[in-house]
Amino acid sequence: MGNAALRLLVRLGAWFAALPYIGVVVLVLTGSPTWSAIGYLLGMGLLIAGLMTLPVDGAKARRAFGRTWPRGISRGAVGALVAVALIRGCSGGRGNTLHFAPDARFVDRIVEESDLAVPGTRFLVASGFLHDDAKELPAAMRAAYAKMRAQEGDVPSPVLATYLGLQSPDAYDLVLLANRAACRRYSSTASTTRSRATGSRSRTRSSTPIRSSSRSTPATSRCSCEARRPTPSSARSSRP
Repeated sequence: MGNAALRLLVRLGAWFAALPYIGVVVLVLTGSPTWSAIGYLLGMGLLIAGLMTLPVDGAKARRAFGRTWPRGISRGAVGALVAVALIRGCSGGRGNTLHFAPDARFVDRIVEESDLAVPGTRFLVASGFLHDDAKELPAAMRAAYAKMRAQEGDVPSPVLATYLGLQSPDAYDLVLLANRAACRRYSSTASTTRSRATGSRSRTRSSTPIRSSSRSTPATSRCSCEARRPTPSSARSSRP
């Protein structure tokens, strides 16, 4: 396949991707998007626009809709997406009371869970795949995530790692819900917790999270934790 034919296929694929992209933009922006969701949408829009105007005849100029477009749109869009991911990876390491032990992986930091859960729920309700509490669930989820975001800020989430198949008995996400001072001692023993979970595969495969609390600490500083298992239901249960 020649270079011109490959460029043509890429350009056609971008045109076909434009309509689903518009639907995703409507779903996300009419909900309660975070700054990272807006950044990802802008970057993806620029990338699709750059691929839609990709020259296929060997000419250096990008011409579409009867006008010439500037070069470097696609490269700039990729740079913007990488920049959003890096900033989100730095700001989404932990919240005020929500932490990962020993530390959140980069894949757990780059996406805000509400940007996936709320539009996904609205799509399932609108398409008729979700019937239980169809009227109340989207608004309730949006309000719960907005409240959590106001209290916690940018927080990590195991949802992306779960659906990418990155959860395993020896590499799973341990979510802590407590103040930082109360969880400091427990975070230092997170490696031991992971090794014990690796040695007990029956416990790792269980769909029920492991819950523990320190009875020797006051109620105001108690550290409750949940070991997230490699199942989609565990990722959904880790958030509102």
